[in-house]
This record gives sequence, structure tokens and C-alpha cells, in this order.
Amino acid sequence: MIGLVQGSYWTHRRIWIQEENGKVMVAGHTNKNWYAFKREMAEVAKEAELEQPVDRTEDK
Repeated sequence: MIGLVQGSYWTHRRIWIQEENGKVMVAGHTNKNWYAFKREMAEVAKEAELEQPVDRTEDK
């Protein structure tokens, strides 16, 4: 039951950051409210003076 509650009520987010040849790559995943997650990722990129992340799901 604890796992059910965690998965149903709490937002889970994962962020991957990788630096390669002077280029920073960022990826992320969330189980809920991806609009807010996308907005927060854009704010972090702006504060860190990085390029805005591209949402690859919108490329299709």
C-alpha cells in the first residue's frame, strides 16, 4: 500500500545532466504535471545561462 500511495500522490522527477566536450546535455522525466516540470527546467537553464532545453516530444 505504501508504494501505491507514493506512486499516486507524490510527483516523481528525474533529471540527468551530462557534460561532454564542453557541451552540457540535460534530460528529465516526471510522472505528473509535465507542464510545470518543463517550465521549471527552462527557469533552471536561464539561471545557469544554458540554452533552453528542447522538448523532443513536440518535434513529432
